[in-house]
Amino acid sequence: MEAKLMTVSGTVDGLDIYYQLGFFKGKEHYYQIVNWTEQKRKEDHIEAMEKIISSFKELNRNKKKIQ
Repeated sequence: MEAKLMTVSGTVDGLDIYYQLGFFKGKEHYYQIVNWTEQKRKEDHIEAMEKIISSFKELNRNKKKIQ
């Protein structure tokens, strides 16, 4: 799946935050995943955050209209 991945660090309400963002182009839709943690806990959570982003998959489901 075509994707753009980025990381951002910033301060929100006095807290230093670390973000991982993923923007994915599906067959008919765009998807966005945002992971975040406090900057001081980045090393504790970075592995799980990367796993979340890298495991994203678009499901091939045919929706049936209910009448």
